[in-house]
Amino acid sequence: MKNILVAIDFSPCSLHALEYAIYFSNKTHANIKMIWVKKQLSSYIPFTKEQTKEERMVLVVKEFEKLIHKYQPGCKGKLSYVIREGKVHEQIAEVADGERMDLVIAGTHGISGFDEFWVGSNAFRIISYTKTPVITIRESFDFSRGINTILLPIDSSTETRQKVPFTARIARIFGSTVEIVSLFPSKDADINTKIRLYAQQTEKFLLEEGVKFNRTDLISEEPEEDVIAYAKQSKADMIAIVAVASRSKLNVIFSSHARPIINHSEVPVLAVTERDDMFSAPTM
Repeated sequence: MKNILVAIDFSPCSLHALEYAIYFSNKTHANIKMIWVKKQLSSYIPFTKEQTKEERMVLVVKEFEKLIHKYQPGCKGKLSYVIREGKVHEQIAEVADGERMDLVIAGTHGISGFDEFWVGSNAFRIISYTKTPVITIRESFDFSRGINTILLPIDSSTETRQKVPFTARIARIFGSTVEIVSLFPSKDADINTKIRLYAQQTEKFLLEEGVKFNRTDLISEEPEEDVIAYAKQSKADMIAIVAVASRSKLNVIFSSHARPIINHSEVPVLAVTERDDMFSAPTM
C-alpha cells in the first residue's frame, strides 16, 4: 500500500478519518493525500460572503498547512493536499483512480445524518464512482485497539468473493484474523450449497495467503442486522462488504445490503465496489 486519499472538510469527523489514515501509513509507509472540494461556504472554515474566491483559498491553504504541521511528525508517509472544484464524489473518484490510490478513507456520522460534506449521499456516490476500495469510519470509533478482527460476510451472490483479496491484504498488514461469516438465508439446499462452496473457497484463499481466519455459519433472514450484531458480539474492528452499484446519469443504485451496513455499523466498513466495468469474480 503506497498511497491513501482522505476526504477532508476540516470537520472533526474528517480529521478522525485523517488520523485513521495515518494509522495505516505508520504500518505501510503509505503517502497520504488530503482532498478538499471547493464549496461556496463551510462551517469549519471562517468564510464570509464578502470574501473573494482567492481570499477563501488562502484560508483553505492555511488550514491544510496547519494539519501538515500538526500531523506530519507522527506520520511515516508524506502528507500532502489537493484542492479541487466540482462535485465532491466525482472529484474524489477522479483523484483516487487517476493517481492510482490504493485506498480512500472518509468520515461519516452514520445514520444520524452526514455532515454537510456528505449532503446528497456523497459517501455512497464516492464508493460507486471509484474503482478504489473505500473505508468509511465514524468519528466515535476508537481505533487505538488496532485492527485485530475483520468480519467477512459470505452470501450466495457471485460478487460476494470480490472483497476477499483486498481484505486479505489488510489482514496481512495488521496481522488481523478474518472472521468468515456464512449467511444462510433459508433451508434451500441449492443456495446453502453455493454459500458453503464460496466460504470454502475463501478459506482456501486465505490459507494460501497466510492469513489467520475463523469461520461461523449463521441462519440469517436479516443479513444486515445480523452482520452488525455479530460484529459487535465478536468485537470486530472492521466489516468488509461488496457494494454492488449500478450507475447512470441520473442515479446510483446500491445493493440492498451495502447502504444499511454503512449507515448503521459502529465499526469501520471496507467497501469494494463491484460493477460490470470493473471486476469479474476472482478465481479462488
